[in-house]
Amino acid sequence: MRLLLSLFMMPFALWGALPKTLSFDAMAKEVFVSPTETNGLVSFNVTNVATKPITVFRLKPSCGCTLAEAPPRPWKLGPAESGTMTFNTSTRGKFGRLNKSATLYTSAGMRVLNFSIHIPRPLNSDSRKQNLEFAEQDRQSVFSGDCASCHAHPTRYKTGRALYATACAICHDSPRRAEMVPPLRQFQLSKDQWRLVITHGKTNSLMPGFAKEHGGPLSKAQIKSLVEFLGASLKTSGVSMNSTE
Repeated sequence: MRLLLSLFMMPFALWGALPKTLSFDAMAKEVFVSPTETNGLVSFNVTNVATKPITVFRLKPSCGCTLAEAPPRPWKLGPAESGTMTFNTSTRGKFGRLNKSATLYTSAGMRVLNFSIHIPRPLNSDSRKQNLEFAEQDRQSVFSGDCASCHAHPTRYKTGRALYATACAICHDSPRRAEMVPPLRQFQLSKDQWRLVITHGKTNSLMPGFAKEHGGPLSKAQIKSLVEFLGASLKTSGVSMNSTE
């Protein structure tokens, strides 16, 4: 009992002290790109301030749209040794603020880096037209390559609410929602309209067609369950489906 009381009487600074391990030039950054750029690059510098080596085992961006460029893992940093990580995010056809993060899994624990990419709206109608043409040509790419790990694979075998969380909320309800992606709750659609948009996508936008017939991940049964959930759950405010914002 006396030992327990002694522990509680220790100075708070000592009780909560943590050994110094990795020091970053910043834990959060912002970068601004021009409307004509197609990628946003953000770099973080890290230094091992501990007295023993620290190993970075894994470096995981928050989505497949961002690629990490760093030394091969496992990446060992000796005492006082520094290194750089660069995150490359595609900005083609996008505007507004994109909020991203990356998680480092190390021998000294987990660290999360946050970064925002600011993309101005197209300066003229020609730029806007080019972005829309790109969306029309390549919007289904969200279901392939690295993007599939966020937008296709998690939807397997799910229906209803669980499917909404993995197929829709990841873009439309996420705290990291890009400014150009509208919240679904602002739309007032019938079940038939929801089915058409989910199945075939939305023209003049980045919204892809989720049906397997278009290269998407969802079966007809999954789309039906999603339509039922959307029709029963979303509070709407009467915005037309034809909105392009």
